[in-house]
Amino acid sequence: MVIADIADAQEAVDEVRQTGGEATGVTTDISDEASTRAMAQKTVEAYGRIDILINNAGIAGRFARFSIEDTTVEFWTKSWRRTRKGMFLCSKAVLPTMKAQQTGKIFNISSHSFCLGIARMIAYTTSKGCVLAFTRALAREVGDYGIAVNALAPAVIPMENDPFESAPEKVERVNRGRCFKRSLEPADLAGTLLYLAGEDNAFVTGQSLLINGGTYFQ
Repeated sequence: MVIADIADAQEAVDEVRQTGGEATGVTTDISDEASTRAMAQKTVEAYGRIDILINNAGIAGRFARFSIEDTTVEFWTKSWRRTRKGMFLCSKAVLPTMKAQQTGKIFNISSHSFCLGIARMIAYTTSKGCVLAFTRALAREVGDYGIAVNALAPAVIPMENDPFESAPEKVERVNRGRCFKRSLEPADLAGTLLYLAGEDNAFVTGQSLLINGGTYFQ
């Protein structure tokens, strides 16, 4: 596994190794095409192939709530570079190897916000909706090479440093409206991804899977 573009990459690499796995940290600017190509090349050099790409970088929009009038061009552009441009460049970088292999899986992490159309989060919500459009278009383009492209759209995971989403009264209200009366946990997202990434799952592509405990259905 190669871990790229996260501040605590070395810590993540160490955790993987401590559990018996193999991991390599690669510092990558996902808004720079040369940097993403280097990431793909280093992966091939280390492991000989690229089986899975997970595009999960983005702006934490839930911490930045603005009306459209107060959303600056700079913030909008920053959101585009992180979510959409990074997803485009990283996918583009790994595809030559995946095409040569005639196999591969790409996962793009979206958000349930694209279904809700959340007010005062227009940059974040738009970027996450773009993830679904990109997923469907790319799935059509690379299907002949045996490459699957899917999107995962999780609900909010309550976090201590997010007073709005993690307020006890809001968490309780949201959970009451779910089929499963609890909050989303990181393991829920990871478990779904591992299922889709498994060798037995070879006929699902172009899909967007909501991971929200049954808050609403698509």
